[in-house]
Amino acid sequence: MILSIRTGFSSAHFYFQPTWSAEENQKVFGSCYSKWGHGHNYTLDVGFSDPGEDIKRHQLKELILLLASHLDNKHLNYEIPEFKEVNPTTENLTAYFERKILASALNPTLRFIKVYEMESLGSELHYE
Repeated sequence: MILSIRTGFSSAHFYFQPTWSAEENQKVFGSCYSKWGHGHNYTLDVGFSDPGEDIKRHQLKELILLLASHLDNKHLNYEIPEFKEVNPTTENLTAYFERKILASALNPTLRFIKVYEMESLGSELHYE
């Protein structure tokens, strides 16, 4: 049995390579390279092995909602320290959520984390 929690958040971001010139960044990243960035309505899905007790289910749901709300209505590159030097790709967002969830005191058994910035683009991390 897997407990699945889905939520969303809206954030802005841009892609860059700090060692490249503005011209190189523009050439490679196109419209995704702009100091103002662009926004997405992200979907976050997290699956846990059935935690059993209702109180832990509630705590896991609250954790996921809290983590997503921390990124909601933010410019990821400017407002979230983890993304000041790292591109906030869906892969890096997935790793961000993994670190935050595993660092929680809830000690959850993760089954998957999925982050989608649009229906056709996202990343997934699956556990055995």
